[in-house]
Amino acid sequence: MKPKILAFYFLPLILFLQSWEVEAQYMSDDHRRVARWHRQEQYQKLSREDGGYLFYNGGWRIESEPDKVESSYSNWSGTHGINYGYRKSNLSYEIGLNIIYHSPDDFFYIPELDHSVYSPPGITSLIVPIGIRFNIPVGEKEKFRFGANFGVNWIAIPLGKNNESGKGVYYWQGDVPASDRLVYTWEADKQRSRFFFKAGIHGELQFLKSSFLIFQVSRAFMLNPSVTFNYEWTGKGQEGSFQVDSVIDGYMFEIAYKIPLKVLGAKLNKQIEP
Repeated sequence: MKPKILAFYFLPLILFLQSWEVEAQYMSDDHRRVARWHRQEQYQKLSREDGGYLFYNGGWRIESEPDKVESSYSNWSGTHGINYGYRKSNLSYEIGLNIIYHSPDDFFYIPELDHSVYSPPGITSLIVPIGIRFNIPVGEKEKFRFGANFGVNWIAIPLGKNNESGKGVYYWQGDVPASDRLVYTWEADKQRSRFFFKAGIHGELQFLKSSFLIFQVSRAFMLNPSVTFNYEWTGKGQEGSFQVDSVIDGYMFEIAYKIPLKVLGAKLNKQIEP
């Protein structure tokens, strides 16, 4: 049989197979899209159920009494950590392990010498936050929740103990002899407060249909100073002492990523199939 006749007979079959392959490709793409949509809907359903969750938070604290040194950012400090919570309806209970940085002002003024001295570096502490969170859904789709939060924070371990004592020296300019230099020492008091509190508001936004982003503004406060620094100084034939309190207070701005354990378990174990 001639090649032209063979091509005449087989050409329709070739065109049919090609069209079937293209259609199968489109069906496969549609199937993947439907399967992806199905998984996302199931994850979203699981994320809104009661149960446990994990969240990682990070943020900044602005002290309520910032230092008086121009162009200084010592009144800013950071915090971050990982937490576990359990939600029942609109109420959640949380506990975690966080790190927070706190420090006194940058400089302290000595009126007798008309001079300021540097403060010790800040203290980093490991804290255990224990809190409650109440929020309600907003809107028909319930993708956003708004509410209030309150927490008690236990300062478990001060990590910056090497900064709790030290010494500084300042040499005067001009005709002041070196023997009259300013020498000052500091040492942290042994008695200190182990707790501070946070109260504020937050918004919780659904993220990727399986997790949440939390935006939180809180007011931190303490009943007693977290640590008191005792200063002693000598200079220009004079001597003196004073105390400085380091307090964890001010406004805190935090962002957290939250994932429900039901969603995490379903993704790890591949429990949701197309």
